[in-house]
Amino acid sequence: MDKKEIVENALYKLLGFVIYIIVIGILNIVALFTSNFGFSVTLSFLNNSIIIVLFMFVALFFTSFFSSMNYPNNIPAPIFNAAAVVIVAWMLLGILNAINPELNSRIIGFLFGNSLIVYLLIAAFVLVAGYILLLKKKTEK
Repeated sequence: MDKKEIVENALYKLLGFVIYIIVIGILNIVALFTSNFGFSVTLSFLNNSIIIVLFMFVALFFTSFFSSMNYPNNIPAPIFNAAAVVIVAWMLLGILNAINPELNSRIIGFLFGNSLIVYLLIAAFVLVAGYILLLKKKTEK
């Protein structure tokens, strides 16, 4: 991967984060004209988790950075990918838990109550799948 591709990749990830911030801003404006409980709780959660989303974008940047390299150097890619996927799962589970009083779902309560196990299972699955794909790419060459 040359320097130009690294800079382009970083700019695309930064653009994604900026678009996220713009969408959150637009949703905050829409929230002024609506009184939906689920919408306001979800928006409040998204507003409070901007730093976590930044970490997710950084993890995805490092995933794509290491994935573009050849075999011995791309070994950290599944680790960063697993971190990004766990952050996404954490956010989705947080949103579902925030609106759970309206949904009245036992499944969401169970998942949130056992969230550490859920996150560990997701991370393990993504790590194993990522390393299997790395080995598959290595043997194909």
